[in-house]
Amino acid sequence: MQYRNSSTDTAQYHKDTLIGISYPIGDFVVRAGWGQSKEDVTASTTRIPSAGVGHAFTPRLSGDLAYYWMRVSNSTTDTGVNGKDGRAMAVLRYAFSKRTDVYVEGIFDSYSGGKTISTTNASTSSSLFALGLRHRF
Repeated sequence: MQYRNSSTDTAQYHKDTLIGISYPIGDFVVRAGWGQSKEDVTASTTRIPSAGVGHAFTPRLSGDLAYYWMRVSNSTTDTGVNGKDGRAMAVLRYAFSKRTDVYVEGIFDSYSGGKTISTTNASTSSSLFALGLRHRF
C-alpha cells in the first residue's frame, strides 16, 4: 500500500508491505507476521516482525497475546526515531452475539537504541489500557 500525507507542506510518501499467517491448533490459533514501512522524506525504514497466540476459552470468551518487534533505521532528519520498540499486547473478549462483543486490552511499549516516544517526550516506555464495546456491520 502506498499513501501520501498531504496535510503538511512537505510531501511524504509511504510504502507499506504486510504479510501474515495463522494456523489453528484445537482451541488455539498461532499467528506470525512481518511488515515493513518506508518513508521518503526522512529515508526511514521500519521493520515489524510479530508473533501471537489466541485461545477460545469458551464459545463466548476468547483472548489473544501478541508481541511485536519494531526496528527503525536510516532516519536522516528526525531525532528520536532510530532504534527499537518492543510491544506486548493482551486482549480478552466476551461475545454477546455473532457481531457484538466487549473487550479489555492492555499494551506495553518499551523503546531502546535511542528511540523515544517522540521528539518532545523522552520517555522510553508507555502503556495503554482500554475497555470497549465493538459491533461489526
